[in-house]
Formats: sequence, structure tokens, C-alpha cells
Amino acid sequence: MLAGTALVGTKYLSKTGIPVKVVEFKGDKVVLFSEATQTNITVSKNYPLQEFDEQKVSTEAKTLMKANGSDKSGKPGKPKGETLASVIDPYLFSGGKTVEEIVKEIEKKKLPFAKDRDVNNVKSPVMLRELVERRMREMKNKGSIASIIDPLLLVGKKTAKEIVAEVIRQRPEFKDKDLAASVRARLILYRKKGYTVERTEDKILKVTKK
Repeated sequence: MLAGTALVGTKYLSKTGIPVKVVEFKGDKVVLFSEATQTNITVSKNYPLQEFDEQKVSTEAKTLMKANGSDKSGKPGKPKGETLASVIDPYLFSGGKTVEEIVKEIEKKKLPFAKDRDVNNVKSPVMLRELVERRMREMKNKGSIASIIDPLLLVGKKTAKEIVAEVIRQRPEFKDKDLAASVRARLILYRKKGYTVERTEDKILKVTKK
């Protein structure tokens, strides 16, 4: 069957064996919710779907659903609590603010964990300003896979393959790692933190704060 003939709210399987639900129709496009990656995917009405059959769910989809806390029904697990890093990082990625401005923005939120927990969710008397500065240094010096992937997801102009290529370009020593899995893991993490994760029909990924 084709996506254009599917029913809103009904679960199907994609052509690759991923459980999806029809969210809505937008003109000649159909928005599907992937229960494996917990993201919305926009496809054409001619996109092939098949009736849901748990026996036909792909191994990759099962692995992702387990990783993101979904049960067999696709119901998301309980999101983990926020950390200061999850609040600080978006300001650092988007740029345009000084440390003082970031501190003021966070203070306005009056977050329950902001006074006694550091960026790793460990109790600490370190001042908020020092935490922001520490996070900036970590992102600049560590050069981790996540520190490269996250800004690209927030900008939202690249596909997963392009993000992987960019990671390898910046850090050739990561070429033997499963970078595609790292991208999927970051998407799952952002979803748990309450961000909206979208994938266009051209497979462009974008993460935005709700």
C-alpha cells in the first residue's frame, strides 16, 4: 500500500521494517512518526508502507526501540531528567551570547537542578558561570563525536551520511567507528530531552527546541 492511502493514527511498517504511525497529511506529503528513532519523517504519498506485523520488524528497529526506551507497542519510556549541559549546550551551539548572557538566561528558567548540580548531574558548589565556562572549554578541547554532530543537527542542513562525512573530515581517527549509530544515538538523546527531531523527504535532519 501507499502512504497516501494510510489512516492517520494507524501503525504500519516502512519498507525497511521500521514501525511508523501516520501523523498527518500535508498537501502531497505524509508525516510519519518513527517508533524506532522517535522522530517525524516527511514522505511522499507514493511512499510504500505495509501492514504492521511484529514478526517483520527489523533488527535495527528493535535495537533502536530498546535504546530509546520504547516497549513493543512503541510507547516511549519515561524521559530522563534534564542536566545543565542539556540547557547550556543549545546556547553554545547557536552562538551570539556571552557567558554572562547565557547565565542570565539559565537563571530566568529557575531550574531546580541549577543551584546544586554540575553539568554531569553531580552535586557541586561550583557557580553557574564557571559551569558555563567549563562546558565551553570541554566542547572546544574535547573534540568528541557528539561535539561535532550536535551543531550539525541543530543547524539542520545535512543528512545523516553528510554528518558522518563531516565528522570524519574533522576527526579522521573516528573513521573506523560506527558514526551512523552515533548520529542515531544523539537523535534519541535529544528526543528524550524534549526536542523536536525532524527528517525531510530529502533525509535532512534537524533538531529544534520545543
